[in-house]
Amino acid sequence: MADTDTPQARSGSPAEDRPLQPGDLPGIHRILIGTVIAVLAPLFGFLGGSMAGAEGGDTVQPLYFWLMGGIFVGGVGALIAVLGGVRLVRARRERRARQAGGGATTAMTGEGAAG
Repeated sequence: MADTDTPQARSGSPAEDRPLQPGDLPGIHRILIGTVIAVLAPLFGFLGGSMAGAEGGDTVQPLYFWLMGGIFVGGVGALIAVLGGVRLVRARRERRARQAGGGATTAMTGEGAAG
């Protein structure tokens, strides 16, 4: 007769055998959103400047303002993506320390300190 019990995880933790969830990768949403903003903002700046048109004369053209605005917003998007990457790296480092040492993260974060 076959055993009908559910198999236990090899590592003992059912969380390690389940499919990867977005919550398991903190910072991934920031990376994706920041990357999309960083790529599309200069393009939309150029598009907006093209729609505003080029005027002759001694003044700065609207195309320049729109493109510089798009580049600025794209830079903010790149900063958001980098901060998301930092968050992801810190979370992975914390998870590895927790798995290796058991209580190493409490010393790093200050939790559980007598006070």
